[in-house]
Amino acid sequence: VVMYESLLGLLGCSVEWWCVTSGDVRGCATALREGWNLIDEMCRDSIPLTLTHFERLLAIIATAVRHGQASLIVAEHVLFRMAAVDLVPSKRVLSLCCDIMASSIAQGTATPVIDAT
Repeated sequence: VVMYESLLGLLGCSVEWWCVTSGDVRGCATALREGWNLIDEMCRDSIPLTLTHFERLLAIIATAVRHGQASLIVAEHVLFRMAAVDLVPSKRVLSLCCDIMASSIAQGTATPVIDAT
């Protein structure tokens, strides 16, 4: 579990570097793909997912949103995955979601959702 937390942490730290060396599109896409791959690998190997794993994945998404390469919908997928393993969002998770929402609004990529139910 600790190894995966470390890998997600390193991945989050390297997003900015990848964006500088490879451009925003490739850098963010690589980080997001590898982050999801790690989460999927943990599920396949029956390794318990923790809040830290999801917090680090959301930090990667927040960076990608700031670079204009991800959206609020990606953060929603993280929350769905958390719910699937019965994890309640922490204050850090909610804070990252707020950062992602604010960045999405600033980038103009946030779209209002109307609940007609």
